[in-house]
Amino acid sequence: MRQVIALVSRVYIKGHPVGRKTFAALNFPLLIVNATPVGMLPFLDQSPWPAGVELPEGSFIYDLIYNPSETMLLKAARAAALPAISGGGMLVAQAALAFSLWTGQPSPVQVMRVAFDRHIKLSQKKDLDLQTGR
Repeated sequence: MRQVIALVSRVYIKGHPVGRKTFAALNFPLLIVNATPVGMLPFLDQSPWPAGVELPEGSFIYDLIYNPSETMLLKAARAAALPAISGGGMLVAQAALAFSLWTGQPSPVQVMRVAFDRHIKLSQKKDLDLQTGR
């Protein structure tokens, strides 16, 4: 099995501008990670993946953004029946590790996850209300 690592940014690959052909040429299974702010406020209606370029078949999408929990990139991945996750799990895992390191106690990971999920739900409702003027 061929193993390839391709580091791609929205703007440059090895100092060269990236265009649609570059993304379209990545036609092997990939781990696609969004580590940009594109997809969160104020870029909720944007995706780091170029418009008009299909996500490669067999890819796994990891959007590090956790608010909103469902970004344009994740919606596109799910519409293409690709596995995809948001950054919420990573945020909770980082918080749990920090808690344990600082306190010397086991982290209440399940409690942290429930609190995170509640906060995100309320935050998204608040953001929607602000956008719609409610």
